[in-house]
Amino acid sequence: MQFIGLIQEQHPDRCALFMQWQQLKMPVWVDSLNRLGVQAVPLMWAIDEHGVVRATRPQWDWIEGEFLATDYPEPKSISTAIREEAAVSHFHAGRLDQAIDAWQAMLPHIHPAPDRGALLFRLGCAFRARHDSQNRRPGDFQKAIQAWTEALRLFPQNYIWRRRLQQYGPSLEKPYPFYPWIEEARAAIQARGQQPQPLRVEPEGAELVYPKRPQVGEEIPPADPQGKLARDTSPWVEVEWAIAPSPIKPGGRGRLYLFFEPSALKTALWNPPGGDLQWWWQPNPKLQFVRRSAATSLGQEETSRQRHVLEFEFQIEEEAFPPGENQPQELWLDGYGVYPLCLEVGGECVFLRRDLRLRIPLQL
Repeated sequence: MQFIGLIQEQHPDRCALFMQWQQLKMPVWVDSLNRLGVQAVPLMWAIDEHGVVRATRPQWDWIEGEFLATDYPEPKSISTAIREEAAVSHFHAGRLDQAIDAWQAMLPHIHPAPDRGALLFRLGCAFRARHDSQNRRPGDFQKAIQAWTEALRLFPQNYIWRRRLQQYGPSLEKPYPFYPWIEEARAAIQARGQQPQPLRVEPEGAELVYPKRPQVGEEIPPADPQGKLARDTSPWVEVEWAIAPSPIKPGGRGRLYLFFEPSALKTALWNPPGGDLQWWWQPNPKLQFVRRSAATSLGQEETSRQRHVLEFEFQIEEEAFPPGENQPQELWLDGYGVYPLCLEVGGECVFLRRDLRLRIPLQL
């Protein structure tokens, strides 16, 4: 008899690091797409020599007394959903564009809530995987959040889908911190004289915080209150955003991500000696930020093209949306950021402002 672990992790290499830390030797398979339809964990199956599930949550005396003693007959046929198999094959082969296209093409034909929710969950996994790749497209992360949010709305009792959304959501919605063990694991592995398993995507921000009620904090003084800085209208820097969950109910909490990266179509680079990347949101009576401002260092290198992210937590004011007809289905935010750039290697270095108007979809 062989024991095999199964995880529903979006980033499998994080499981590999955990196993290295705990010195686990058993094989572990990855079901990032949750194809088994698991709604909660832990769960155990007894699977025979033909791959057929003979029992769920089996008792040990049954395993020893019947399961191991039985030679099960080979099943006559096992049906497969061809289009789903094609999408899954594309996903695991890294052909994420084709996987996304295949699942999107299936959506209009899948209507029962659990089945449609499962497809939406997998579509969200593919969007997030492409967001983490070199072939990311603007809006991939937001589309992942929207797909996971809709999946959970259709089938709210699914624990796996809920945890995936909470992984990127506001701190108060988290049942526990998701990856606080990583630094401890790396230190323990290095103390054994080993090299820790590398991670392709480092957890950050929302994936590391502990569940807590955030306190409204001190704001960074605005860098350009009079609006006199030159605007980045080219733009030299691509700005992308995502909101989790999406849409949000009045009274609900959310987490807003802003991603910044020098445009691949231009020659600009970050200029870290020129200062930090900073952002401010304008006050909005319908929404309360924990902090309306944030900043991040651009690194230690003289120039770089690294991608940076800023995160904000907020709560929609329930009183601003009383029950009734003709309520707006969205809320708008206005803000701006400033950042130092060199327009090319060895070229002119500037300090630019970027204005942004952002839409938050509401679920009324």
